[in-house]
Formats: sequence, structure tokens, C-alpha cells
Amino acid sequence: KAALSKTDSVVLENEAHEAGPLAIGGLDDEYTGHDDIPATLRAMEKLAGAHIILSHGPDPTPDLPEGSVVLAGHTHCGQIRLPLVGAIATQSRYGDRFACGRTDDPDGTAIVGAGLGTTRRQPP
Repeated sequence: KAALSKTDSVVLENEAHEAGPLAIGGLDDEYTGHDDIPATLRAMEKLAGAHIILSHGPDPTPDLPEGSVVLAGHTHCGQIRLPLVGAIATQSRYGDRFACGRTDDPDGTAIVGAGLGTTRRQPP
């Protein structure tokens, strides 16, 4: 967050921002319990444009209003993925339901990207 604040990036934590024809809601991290769906939706209601929700992970999708579109990562198309087998670990309470790509859920659509990155502590 500190690094992003030094750029033109907009950090959204349960907030919304209008970008061209889009009203983008940035849902804070559900995995750590910092998400606030009602606050994010209230912020989006004030903006014009098609609504898209950015979320660290796809798990909030069933808790959002019908027709929602969520762009997410976190599951990384399977934290562990084997050739011919597919994802064997996804870091989602829904198993592989939202593991990768587009999922048309009865409540909305989740689009999950494979992402890039890792967490590893660097020596001082």
C-alpha cells in the first residue's frame, strides 16, 4: 500500500472509484475478515457506470447482489496445480468452485486470474 501511494494508483478498501464507463468497487480482503460488502456497495451506488467489484479472492461472490461481476485472484487457478489433474489446493471455502477463469454463479460472475507472486521473507 505504501508503494502504491507513491504512484497514480488508487487503493480501494471497501470503497469505490469511477474510471471511465466503470464504477469500480474495491472490496477489502475477505480472507482476513477486512471486507465490508455493504460499505463497498453504498460507495458504488453513488457512481455512474457499469459496476465491477475487485476482490482479493472470489469467495464473496455468493454474498453480492444478483448480477454482480467480480474480478479476483487469491486462488491463483489452484495454489497447487498438477498437469492432467488440475488444482488440488485452492485456498477457498468453496473448494474449486471459483478456482480459475470465469464462473457464472447463480448470484453473479466471478473471473479469477492465475496471478503472479509469492510471499517469502527476504533476509535483512
